[in-house]
Amino acid sequence: MSSIRNASQDKVILAGQGRTSNIGVRPIRQEKVHHKWAPGESPLPVTIIPTPNLKDFVSVTIFSPQSGVQEITLHHPIGETRLADEVWIISSPTEVQELLRNRVDPNVSAIQARRDNYVVEWLVASSLLEQDSDDGQAYFQEKALPRPFTKYRELHKFPKLWEKVPEAEREAYLSANETIKESIRDSGVTLEAAKAFPSHFETCSGPLSNKPQVNVSALDGLSAAEVIGRIRKGMVTAPPPLPQKAVMPPLLERKPPVQAKLETGRKGDQHRLVKKSSRSHRSPSPEGESDDSDADGSN
Repeated sequence: MSSIRNASQDKVILAGQGRTSNIGVRPIRQEKVHHKWAPGESPLPVTIIPTPNLKDFVSVTIFSPQSGVQEITLHHPIGETRLADEVWIISSPTEVQELLRNRVDPNVSAIQARRDNYVVEWLVASSLLEQDSDDGQAYFQEKALPRPFTKYRELHKFPKLWEKVPEAEREAYLSANETIKESIRDSGVTLEAAKAFPSHFETCSGPLSNKPQVNVSALDGLSAAEVIGRIRKGMVTAPPPLPQKAVMPPLLERKPPVQAKLETGRKGDQHRLVKKSSRSHRSPSPEGESDDSDADGSN
């Protein structure tokens, strides 16, 4: 059954009941009334809704009386992954919500702080900043900038706090910071900091957040409209025949062991086998001892 619910529920309308005319009472007539859905209206609820972190996706709903309603979602990679942005991932609605919750590394602030310290140390070593021996902070070489370098960067992130800084101090910071940014960009120290303090985080789903996102290679590079076309075409196209199983040759009959053959052989062989084993395992008889003594005496 398709995603549109079969709306063939019939209602019976009793028309003309209780109406009278000059001719008499009208007969009761049964009519079938079918439910009609407005264009673009879906009778089945959609679990996933567009968000800034999940803009382009395709939701597929399958319904059957045996399994009920099942929904799968095709979407692009979410969060931190090694996959390209144009590939498609297949997930359940629950997995999509888990990916959205786990899209950001919880240790990103601590890792970024270590990288920033690495860059500041490089600036001090390159004589672009000066480190105070008293507080250990890095300062600009310009006398018009008495605050630490990191303090200016924090103030510049918040417009309301930045407006409270004197105008001459703000202009001096923007000019000096432009030189710092060019030096960082040309040196590639940012990449060195990322290699020195890497992040091994990957956005995953599952109860333990260890299920990685796997792309559907047949849909790589397609748009959402093309993905929908592929799905519709796959529903009406017969799948390719499955390869035939190779016929295994019959196993060679194994010969029974020698002991089993003797046990199932002739009666005389079985008798001799038992007799031989009894001689080998029984204790010497008194008669045997006397025979041996006689033989020794004769010699």
